[in-house]
Amino acid sequence: MSVQMIKPLSVPVIQLPKVHIVHMVQIRNMELFIVPLKRNGNIRYEVNLLLKTSVGPLTSRLILEAQEKPADWVTWSSCFRKILNPIDSHDVYWLTHQLCEKSYHNRLICSALGQTTGRTKMKRNQSVERDILIERATNYISLF
Repeated sequence: MSVQMIKPLSVPVIQLPKVHIVHMVQIRNMELFIVPLKRNGNIRYEVNLLLKTSVGPLTSRLILEAQEKPADWVTWSSCFRKILNPIDSHDVYWLTHQLCEKSYHNRLICSALGQTTGRTKMKRNQSVERDILIERATNYISLF
């Protein structure tokens, strides 16, 4: 016996699992610029991170309140040494999990590594931005 349907049967939609693309990055050099921000009697600190990587320059910025300021910026920045490697590349996931998950360090790195577009324009802008930061910063730390 044959049956005729008024509406044709729908074609099942097959959803493939999302593939995690591994981005390999080599962090060659890291610069931190600390700029004090004074407004209405309040002091905050702008922490600017500039990375020189195998995928081009990457930047990020974070604002710390006065009470969050470390006693020594050099000691504070020393934990970044574990992700610097001028020889080997690592995937972005690995790099972001080398620092404490909810730390300011991790937020800076995740923000910088999250950048994926505009590399050519960023190279030119980073040079201008770096010059401005050198003039404004009260603390400068270079790790390589």
